[in-house]
Amino acid sequence: MLENGVRSLVEQSLDEVCNKCPKGYIQLLAGADYEPLYEHTDLSPYVIDTPDRLFAERTRVHNMLESLNAHYERIRKQVPPLDITKEVTFQLQTYSHIWESATMQKLIRRVVYMLLGKAYEWKISSKINTGSFMEDVIKKSIDNPFGLFLSAVYDKDWRNDFAHTSFYVDERSSMLCNAREDGMIGNRRMPLSEWEAMFLKASMLSFYLSEAVIERRNALPEETRLIIPMPMESNLQNIRSICIYTHLLEIDDKRRIYFNFR
Repeated sequence: MLENGVRSLVEQSLDEVCNKCPKGYIQLLAGADYEPLYEHTDLSPYVIDTPDRLFAERTRVHNMLESLNAHYERIRKQVPPLDITKEVTFQLQTYSHIWESATMQKLIRRVVYMLLGKAYEWKISSKINTGSFMEDVIKKSIDNPFGLFLSAVYDKDWRNDFAHTSFYVDERSSMLCNAREDGMIGNRRMPLSEWEAMFLKASMLSFYLSEAVIERRNALPEETRLIIPMPMESNLQNIRSICIYTHLLEIDDKRRIYFNFR
């Protein structure tokens, strides 16, 4: 039920993006982005289809899936974990990586902004810390189901506690707890059952949002063409129109859609 609910939320949100911002929706599938490495070169920093980011994101998702599969297998067999602290620590690591992923941050923000009816964001600053970034996104989207879900599964405090190793697991009371900088016991405690539910929801959102974008992209017809606005070099005010188009490659009997532009 939980898995189906998250998947349904993702699909409904992307359908809404497609209806509200059809050009932005295609830009999202095409991976339209800004590449700082191309600044002050002969190449435009505004790019389409950046496979390096996809490969990096797939590595993170693969590691996350290993954690989820092990978790589900243990539950299915009704086997208690051998080391609760070790398992929760690995979950916290996976949880932190979800929100620290620049690819996931940009994907979530672009979806949220287009749900609000705004144009696609090519350039998203990487200088904002994760906490401020996510809080701003959630604040803007709290009035729609996608934003409400984000607010329920994102917790900057536990992410920070993992980063600073300021947490511990009280196995006797089955609680996830934080510790202060001076090593004393903190004032935040969460039942492990609640933590586990939040962790699973965040992981499913990360997985299904990434997968849905890839699936929808690969379902596009070959030679799909669309005129979209693209900023010139680093000047967001100087816009030109470009034609992005798809081309089909079949690898190992699997359909893969790639994008180019002119």
